[in-house]
Amino acid sequence: MSDGAPEKLPQNINHLLMEIGEKQVLFRLCLAVHDSSKKSSWEVYPNLAESGYDIVLLNMDTKEKLRIEVKARQRLSATAKKESLNMVHFTLTKTEYQNCDFLIAYWLENNDFFIVPKSEFKQTSSKGNALYKFVVRKNKSQKYNPEAEKYLNKWETITALLNS
Repeated sequence: MSDGAPEKLPQNINHLLMEIGEKQVLFRLCLAVHDSSKKSSWEVYPNLAESGYDIVLLNMDTKEKLRIEVKARQRLSATAKKESLNMVHFTLTKTEYQNCDFLIAYWLENNDFFIVPKSEFKQTSSKGNALYKFVVRKNKSQKYNPEAEKYLNKWETITALLNS
C-alpha cells in the first residue's frame, strides 16, 4: 500500500543501524585510546547509567569525562525521497545536547564519521521542543558541504584532548 510517501524501516532495522554506529565508534575510540602517543589513563565505556549520551571516555586518574553521543544514518533503503538521498540530518534532543560533549555522526553507506563539538549545532524546534541539528550534504560531484567537511573523520579532535 503505497501512497507515494516513503515507507519507514522496521524498528528492528533502525535498532540494528543504531547498534552498528555505536559499536563502530566504541571500537574506534578504544583504538584511539590504546594508540595515544603518551601513556594514557583514559578508558572507554558504553554509557549505561546516565541519559543523554552513548559512550563515555573516563580518565582513571583525574575522573575527567568526555561524553559522546552517537548518531548513525543511512540512505541505502528506499525510505528516503530521491531528492534527499544526498543529505542526512543528525538531530540531538535537548537532553542529548545538554549532556554530551561531542556528537560522532556516522553516515553508514559512506563509512564516514563526523566528529562534531556540540557548540557547532544549529538550534531548531519541533512541536515546541528544542532540537539541535547537524546537516551533512553531498553535492553532485559527491563533495561534502564545507560545514561538514571540516569534521570529516577528525578523530584527532578527540585524541588531542586525551593527550593534553
